[in-house]
Amino acid sequence: MPRLPALLLPLLLAASCAPPPPPNVLLLVSDTLRADALSCTGGPARAPHLCRLAESGVLFENAYSNGSWTLPASVALLTGKYASVFARVGEELADKNDFLFVPGEEELLAERLAERGYQAVAFVENELALKPRSFQGFRVHDLQDLGQLRRAYGGFALAHGIDVSDYRYLQLLPSLRYLLEEARESFFAVSWIMDPHAVYHPPPRFAATLEVDPARLPHPPDFYTRLAARANEARGWLDLNQLAPGMSEVELDWLRALYHKEVESVDERAGLLLDALEQRGLRERTYVIFTSDHGEGFREHGKVFHADPWFYQEFVRVPLIVAGPGIPAGRRVARAVSHVDLVPTLRDLLGVAGLEGLQGASLRGLLLEGVDLVPERIQYAVGNGTARGTGHGALVDGRYKLVLRPEGNELYDLEADPGERRDLAAREPERLRALEERAAALHAENEARRQALGPLGDAEELERAGAETREELRALGYVE
Repeated sequence: MPRLPALLLPLLLAASCAPPPPPNVLLLVSDTLRADALSCTGGPARAPHLCRLAESGVLFENAYSNGSWTLPASVALLTGKYASVFARVGEELADKNDFLFVPGEEELLAERLAERGYQAVAFVENELALKPRSFQGFRVHDLQDLGQLRRAYGGFALAHGIDVSDYRYLQLLPSLRYLLEEARESFFAVSWIMDPHAVYHPPPRFAATLEVDPARLPHPPDFYTRLAARANEARGWLDLNQLAPGMSEVELDWLRALYHKEVESVDERAGLLLDALEQRGLRERTYVIFTSDHGEGFREHGKVFHADPWFYQEFVRVPLIVAGPGIPAGRRVARAVSHVDLVPTLRDLLGVAGLEGLQGASLRGLLLEGVDLVPERIQYAVGNGTARGTGHGALVDGRYKLVLRPEGNELYDLEADPGERRDLAAREPERLRALEERAAALHAENEARRQALGPLGDAEELERAGAETREELRALGYVE
């Protein structure tokens, strides 16, 4: 064996004694994915990659978003605080519209990790998630300029056999190349996939496996997907949203089938990213989190799709899978958790100091040791347009759920009635009153925090942020 030069020996000894690099974080978000859609959660969508991820870590069976649509949900997910804390309200805005705005002074996890040398990068297909400014600290990649993406990633796509004629896979390329070629020690990466957000138009090879008989549909099968032509996707969303209330059950079955095929496509895309970690040898030291910003309705409670102010289970219960270093494989957790718990959990898993005033609870002990280090607590969701009021929202306390509605609050026993069909408000007034008091206390806490923030930036900045949010809502087709 050749002898090493004497000068190299100290360097090799130092390298062998060096501490391992801090773990990475990969947060995968699938927009509008119901908790009950995946095959490993009892759903019809075949999801082999995500289900294998669940088998390698912890699957939370009762995870909640803190909002029923993207704006409030994304804020809670990335700040560890309830969205209503960051509500900017009528008297602060010339046009009297409410919206959410995280001030630059707010200390966020990505910023703290960047200070420690982490690469904080975000690949977000739903631009609405960016508008509240809760991605501060991340280098956010532009995924909307498809021509630029083809020019920049065409060779990479060809080398890896990815069809760039489908814009959804084209938009995945920046995050895929980052994991395969650019990621270094250490990173916090977010990949936010827009599907299965309506309108539902799964890639052809997934649509080809549809098992629903379209013969009884009043329109040709592709009528429901043609509405979502990329050139006018917002118009497609509006058209479909207007048609949906009058659709027959057969048409709703068709929409569900299209939706679940999009979920299967999401699983394939998530699998590509997970395979990239494996190829780089990063999987073992990367915390991988898979979730959704909110769910989707198919008229279970009269509403198709999603929007504020709907807070039944189909809108706020989401998948949550966490795998990574030290997390035992194959555990399922039944206790209720929510997105507001993710930042406190990552803070503790990564050993980050600071980030005071978080409203979520760390799940570190539950993940690593299977032990609840904090008592089970209520989970809370609140809307955006009504962020300062208690008129809309939901609160989950163990098996009971309070749904806040201006026309009268509702109470459900989720264990006996998971579909929320039997309102117990009149039969259990004392329980109803107790949960209403807890909801009011949470509202008061959030309002006190909001007031303590004081003015957010100058008037011009606020107006510009509000205008950007409203324009994005129009671009996505939520409003005319």
